[in-house]
Amino acid sequence: MKILFLYAKGNSEITNRQSALGSYMNCLCEILSKKGYEIHFNHVSFLQIANQNSNQNSHVTNPIRRNKIPLPNFIKGIIKNFIRLKQIRKLKSEIVASKFQPDVIIEFYNYGSNLGLHFSKAYNCPLIEIYDAPVLEEHEYFNGRSYIYRWKISRREENTLLNAKKIVVYSNAVKKYLMEKIGKSGDSFQIHQNVDFTRFDFMESKPFASEMNIGFIGSFLAWHRDDLLLDAFEKIIAKGMKANLYRVDSGQKYEKKKDKIHLFKSKSRIFLTGFLDGNELKEIKSKLHIGVMPGSNWYGAPNKIFEYGAAGLAVIAPDTPTIKDLFVDGNELNLFKWDDSIDLQLNLETLLKEEGVYKQISSNLNQKIRNNYSENKTGDFYHQLIQSTLK
Repeated sequence: MKILFLYAKGNSEITNRQSALGSYMNCLCEILSKKGYEIHFNHVSFLQIANQNSNQNSHVTNPIRRNKIPLPNFIKGIIKNFIRLKQIRKLKSEIVASKFQPDVIIEFYNYGSNLGLHFSKAYNCPLIEIYDAPVLEEHEYFNGRSYIYRWKISRREENTLLNAKKIVVYSNAVKKYLMEKIGKSGDSFQIHQNVDFTRFDFMESKPFASEMNIGFIGSFLAWHRDDLLLDAFEKIIAKGMKANLYRVDSGQKYEKKKDKIHLFKSKSRIFLTGFLDGNELKEIKSKLHIGVMPGSNWYGAPNKIFEYGAAGLAVIAPDTPTIKDLFVDGNELNLFKWDDSIDLQLNLETLLKEEGVYKQISSNLNQKIRNNYSENKTGDFYHQLIQSTLK
């Protein structure tokens, strides 16, 4: 059976290990390939992409920043939207030229896309949408309000979702949001996690220690709220507690945070590793006791919690609707009040002082991940979903 897997930002994302979405799509395509499906990712055979991946280093370095002509933000927004829609038109032509005739279309929905809507009608085959986030809301968070193209972008999203036979979301919070937004029945929705199993390193929980290692694995982005974690860590060290902080990854805010940390009294206990993958990342995880997810938004996919849990870490995360929907506070992790550095600090202190709490939540989360999430279960989920769309 043939699957056309669509992603409107193009093919480069799927080979980028620094992209959480890209690595997840790569993982899912590989799982479906093992199930016997023939997959084209946009206009290219996934087997070809997989072979290229295995023969080259998939790490992506940060691009050289060049001086740009200053423009008003609304002008920048118009240009960005024009370029995105032009790229989607070009990608549509490339997919047509590939002459791949699918039985099912799966689209990982992205800003401005009408690819799934177009090709499901053109090839008269069912459409499954994987809905990761409210794309217009997320785009405007990073780029400011989009005026000129806002109606077009919104209509494309709504029409695509209304046309989809099934929509995969990862929490009841996102499901409720979409049901209210587009007026679609709950039967159209399936809940399943966007988990990249290639990032799972299953380990037993580390023994409680007099000096604990805290970690945050994730890009230096504004909404990841490094500032909350760094400020909380500075305060617990000032109170005489013994701990180290490993900050793993790179990103747009890396240099600014590096300069800020240089001024901290606790700087000798903070380790910036840069981007790590494979065995290097596994080695860091083997040292960690506590994994922190300092920032998220109401819809944010808590992929790091799954990764931390597999590695046997005790987890602290914000009390957003999606996270509360998926995990039990005080049993599988400890939740702190969203955007509250003091509450984050108090939760860190609890895990550094109370061995029983540390053991309970690290063990319970580890068992939950082991019991409920695997490549086989994801493969079975999508196989059944695909078959149900063909009936």
